[in-house]
Amino acid sequence: MSSPVKNSKIRSQFNISVCHLIAQQMKAAPHRIAIIDGEVRVSYECLLQRAGAIAAELERRDIQPGALVGVCMKRSWELVAALIGVMRAGCAYVPLDPAYPQDRVGYMLEHSGAVAAIVDVYVYCSSTRSVIYYLLVQLCKPINPSKDRK
Repeated sequence: MSSPVKNSKIRSQFNISVCHLIAQQMKAAPHRIAIIDGEVRVSYECLLQRAGAIAAELERRDIQPGALVGVCMKRSWELVAALIGVMRAGCAYVPLDPAYPQDRVGYMLEHSGAVAAIVDVYVYCSSTRSVIYYLLVQLCKPINPSKDRK
């Protein structure tokens, strides 16, 4: 039988968010490589700067914590940063595949309840019932990760 002390320690470990763990890693080693995306190497510092820019843009557009945010981006380090940014803003993301036909993505956005979408290509949504903002990744402060092979 487990002791109450051990159980509370285990529970407290599960209460730590992914964003918090990544931030801890960045504080410990900001210049360490977090993601390798082809030839691009992205440090924890760079990753969290981009995620912070996404979270700030969501806040600036008055997207409330708890809201659903669509994310329709090609697989890249910027997709990871966008997902972290959405979570840092206290929102949940709705993954959308950019390979789907545009009408399908629009349908999914309209019917998911997403109040915003982060896209790397413009996706048309004709819904008049819900407001969907398109936060182009390029609107956020540009960040140039290292392309060095260190």
